[in-house]
Amino acid sequence: MKNFKKKTFFREEFIKRYIYLYNNVHYILAYYMVENKKENEVYLDKIDVSSMRVIEEFLLGLRPFQETEFYLKLEELKTNKDFLKIVKRGHQLLIKKNQQEEKDYSFNVYTLLVNLRNFILGERVDLTNRELKLEVLDEYFNLNNYRLNGRIKTIGFDNSIFNEENEYLLSNYFYERRENDFGLLNNAFINYFANTYLSLERTNANFLSHEEKEKVYRYIHSVEEK
Repeated sequence: MKNFKKKTFFREEFIKRYIYLYNNVHYILAYYMVENKKENEVYLDKIDVSSMRVIEEFLLGLRPFQETEFYLKLEELKTNKDFLKIVKRGHQLLIKKNQQEEKDYSFNVYTLLVNLRNFILGERVDLTNRELKLEVLDEYFNLNNYRLNGRIKTIGFDNSIFNEENEYLLSNYFYERRENDFGLLNNAFINYFANTYLSLERTNANFLSHEEKEKVYRYIHSVEEK
């Protein structure tokens, strides 16, 4: 019974974290939009290391998502007028970028996941745990890539998606990590999905079923339409 409760908690947490990130990712990405007026260029700047750490802990950590530093800090910032002014400016810059390049970029989860993936790839100490974290991150990519139009992507990270859809901000920054920087340490949440060390419960490469993904997709988009 204890293992069943743990499995249920991890699966529910995974979905809750994704939905929260989906609904709030625009705050993060808009904050990092910048303009180089001299070069007449608008782009997504590199997300700082301290922010990447709390995002990593939010998505891959063991604490319930509403107790994470990322959630608590972002909810606080959403009431800060100065922060909201920067976010509003970021949205304006995105519109300008789209007009300049005749694109349809958006602030989306995929863009943030790519940046987090690059951040994790920068780890040089515990390479085993690094690979486990990338496997879990692939599950977030799988959920995010789900569509109802017959193009159900289940391959995790795939950079070719940039060539298929016109909404992803290209921001392929590399993170140089210190030699003693372990990043987020191994934990039971990571191992539940990676099928190693503390858990053997992973069933296949995509642990969420088609029905579960569809339910999440319909929930998110039904909320957007209200």
